[in-house]
Amino acid sequence: MTNGRTDYIARVQRVQDHIEQHLAEPLELVDLAKVAHFSPFHFHRIFTALVGETPSAFVRRVRLERAASVLLTLPEYSITEIAIDCGFGETSSFSRAFRRHFGMSAREWRKNGHVNRKHGQVEEGAVAVSSNHQEVSMKPEALAPTGHDVQERDAFTVAYVRHTGPYAGDGSLFGRLFGQLTGWLSARDLMSPTTRMLTIYHDDPGVTDDSQLRISVCASVPTGTEGQGEVGVLEVPAGKCLVATFELTTAQYASAWQWVYGNWLPDSPYEPDDRFGYEEYLGMPDDKGIHRVALIIPVRPRRG
Repeated sequence: MTNGRTDYIARVQRVQDHIEQHLAEPLELVDLAKVAHFSPFHFHRIFTALVGETPSAFVRRVRLERAASVLLTLPEYSITEIAIDCGFGETSSFSRAFRRHFGMSAREWRKNGHVNRKHGQVEEGAVAVSSNHQEVSMKPEALAPTGHDVQERDAFTVAYVRHTGPYAGDGSLFGRLFGQLTGWLSARDLMSPTTRMLTIYHDDPGVTDDSQLRISVCASVPTGTEGQGEVGVLEVPAGKCLVATFELTTAQYASAWQWVYGNWLPDSPYEPDDRFGYEEYLGMPDDKGIHRVALIIPVRPRRG
């Protein structure tokens, strides 16, 4: 039986998923409360207590951080277009909110490109922002994939366990999260040789404070599967994606993402779109510690 706390966490995570998938749309408190199946009064208090910020503050922060990433990854888009796509009804309100949050204007942010965006300082070895929320070091050489192409991908359902907080380089954290998830799946006879294992990165680590970074370790499940407790369920949407396959050591993941965002995307007729990207793990590492991994990056035709 699910205890009260894990049930509340699951409902709040369901609201976070809804916000992420409808960021450009109106997100009123009463509608978010319906997603969580709470009254608006109780929902506001519960969300604030569990997340550490009010629902409106969470929505505003995620919209601003999405805009900050897009400002750098899609320079052909105007600031007005980005503001509207990220849910701001008018440029003036976006401009004021952006300056309050980041300490500089959106135009200054875009111009300064490779700064440490969390602290507003230019630093050696700064990072570039990728729209799938991975941090891509500017120093590693790009690592070419073993294969890549653009595919139309079908939607599929995943069960997930989410972590909020720092995660970079913490192998034990990922092991614990995947262990929790696979235990839940095995108890329900949902593990099979065709189960797909992946990680979704919801936030850009070059923009979002480490304490607020969200990741979801996921496994594919049949449509209609219901989550329970801290295990949630969401749909990975269909659409056109770059699928790039790599053979990596743990230290080479940044170089793989660098190839996507520093080599392939700039020379392609595509740009990243607003669906979340993810890493999909193609079997267990071999005896030399080599991982076969597919980087899945949703794309759309480049504007203009």
